[in-house]
Amino acid sequence: MDHKDAHALLDQAAVLRHPCDLDLLMFFVRYSQVLLTSETLAGFVGYDGKNLARALEVLLGAGLLERHQSNAHAARFYRFTGVASAPPWLPDLLTHGGTTSGRRSLIAALKQRQRGADRPATDRERAADTVDRTGFRRMDARASR
Repeated sequence: MDHKDAHALLDQAAVLRHPCDLDLLMFFVRYSQVLLTSETLAGFVGYDGKNLARALEVLLGAGLLERHQSNAHAARFYRFTGVASAPPWLPDLLTHGGTTSGRRSLIAALKQRQRGADRPATDRERAADTVDRTGFRRMDARASR
């Protein structure tokens, strides 16, 4: 997937605006029904609570995710609902986002949109974009999110 294809796909999937949105969506595709606390979920996807809460609201608002809470537990039950009511862009996003190179292209395109299309990445932003061989971000305390 090249840069142009990543931007075209994200134009269709306009609900996704931050790398956390993409990573959280991919998590729920892999684990379609889970019972987790927010802290545990944040640890699994590697984002802070603020970004996680915002991304959860994005996926809930788009109808891709359901959340149920019991008064007896701090954990919440999450269920991925995108399969039943899949938007037309979802299959392509899952195909490309499920590969290391595709995920890198999509993350780079999302970060470019956050910065503004005309401003190149700074050295610090490029360092924060470093991913390991599995395609997931390295957990580096110095990297800003």
